[in-house]
Amino acid sequence: MNRDEIKKYLDTESVSGIRPGLERIRELCRRLGDPQESLKIIHIAGTNGKGSTGAYLSSILSCVYEKIGWYASPAVVDEKDEIMIIKKDSYNSAKISKNKAEFYRDFYLSDDVYESVMTEVIKICDAMENEGLEKPTVYEMKTAGAFLALEKEGVDIAIVEVGLGGRSDATNIVSKSLLSVITPISMDHMQFLGGSISMIASEKAGIIKEGGKVVSYQPGIKLESGGGTRADKRKQRIRDRILATLRQEVTEKEAYLYMVDTNALAVEKLELTGTDFIYKNETYRTCMLGSYQPGNAALAIEAATKLEISPDFIKKGIENAVWPARFDVVCTDPITIYDGAHNPDGAMALNKSLKELLPGKKIYGVMGVFKDKAVEEIIRIVLPYLTDVTTVKTPGVRGVEADDLKEAFRKINPWVKVEAMGEDIKAAVKSVQKRAKEDGAVVLIFGSLSLAGEVYDV
Repeated sequence: MNRDEIKKYLDTESVSGIRPGLERIRELCRRLGDPQESLKIIHIAGTNGKGSTGAYLSSILSCVYEKIGWYASPAVVDEKDEIMIIKKDSYNSAKISKNKAEFYRDFYLSDDVYESVMTEVIKICDAMENEGLEKPTVYEMKTAGAFLALEKEGVDIAIVEVGLGGRSDATNIVSKSLLSVITPISMDHMQFLGGSISMIASEKAGIIKEGGKVVSYQPGIKLESGGGTRADKRKQRIRDRILATLRQEVTEKEAYLYMVDTNALAVEKLELTGTDFIYKNETYRTCMLGSYQPGNAALAIEAATKLEISPDFIKKGIENAVWPARFDVVCTDPITIYDGAHNPDGAMALNKSLKELLPGKKIYGVMGVFKDKAVEEIIRIVLPYLTDVTTVKTPGVRGVEADDLKEAFRKINPWVKVEAMGEDIKAAVKSVQKRAKEDGAVVLIFGSLSLAGEVYDV
C-alpha cells in the first residue's frame, strides 16, 4: 500500500474512535515481534508541554547519538510529523531561522519505510478481525507502526509521547524505559481520564515502570508564610494533589522520582527573539518563546542529566531546539503568533506570555477550537488581551462552528468586536493580517493545534 491508500484505510477505520484497553495492541505487537521491546525509550506523558519537552530532548540527544527516533501524537502540522528520525547534529543555528514546520520536514520518516511497516500492520489487523478478534483502533495501528519503524531504523534512543493519558495509552505496552518524563498536569480530556486532578494525574503516572526513573515538572507557586492570593493557594493545593499522586505511584513501583526545582528556576530576559533563564545557577538560552518554555527546558535538562549527558551538550541542545505552534512567530510583517493553547492551563500560559512579551500592543485574535474543550474558560482567559476577534472552524467534525464560537465570545462579553469567517482559515488569517498591518497590531492565532496545517501554509 502507498501513503494515499494507507491514509484512506485509516480514515475509514477512524469511525471506531477511542476504545480503552491494551489487549488489542499487545496482540498486534506480539505478531509484529514486539518491536517496542528492542527500543531504548524515553516515555513522555503530561497535559501541556510534551511536544516542547520532546523537542528539547531530541535536540540535546542529537548532539550525542547518531540517530534519534521520535513518535509524537497527534500530528501538529502534517501527518508525517508523527514519526521522525533525527540524525546527529541536525539541529543547528544555520537552520533555526527556517520556518519551523519546514525545518521538521527534514526529519520525516521515508515513504518507503512508512509504507512497508503500515502495510504489515494493516495486514495483521485485518487478519485479527477475520479470526474474530477485536480489531485495533487507528491510534493503536499508528503506534504499533511507529514502534516497528523505529526498530527498523535502528535508532539509538526513541522518544515516545503518550497520545492520551498514560496508563491505558497504546504506547504503555512498553515494559521498560530509560526514563518516564511527566510534564505539567492539568484538567483536560476529563471524559476519558476522570473528573478530578488526582484521577488525571494517576492516569499520567501510569507510565512509570517498576524500579524506573521518573523526572517531572509541576509548576509551583511561591507563597510567603501566610500570604498569597486565594487563586495562588488553590493552584498550590492542586500541585500538592498531583505530587501526592505521583509519589504514591513511585512508592508502589519502587521507582525514583526527580522533580524540577522550581525555586532554582528564574527567567533573566524574555524577548520575541528568545529567552534567557537560569536553572541551578547555570544560564541557558532558548529560541522557543513563551513564559512557560524555561520550565519545559528545565525538565529536559533534568532528564538529560539523569542520562549522563554532558552539560555542554545540554546547553547546546537547549539553545538549538525549535518546535512549531507554541508561541511561534510565523510572520514578522505584521507580527503573527501561533500558539496551540487548547485548554485552560495552556490559555493561562498564553495569557502570561502576552502580558510579558507584548505589553500595550493591540492584538487581533483568530480562534478555532474543538467542541470537547473548555471553550468558554479559554475565551475568558485570553479575551482581555484581544482588541477584536475572528472565529474560524477547526478542521474536522470536532471543530466548533465559527458562528457558534462567535456567540460564545458575545456570551462572555456582548460588546466584543467579533466576526465569524467559517472554515477558510487561510483566508481568515490573511484578512486579519491585512487589517493588523494597517493598524500596527499583532495577530494571535490560538485555540487548537489542529489549525497548524493551515497556518503554516498561509
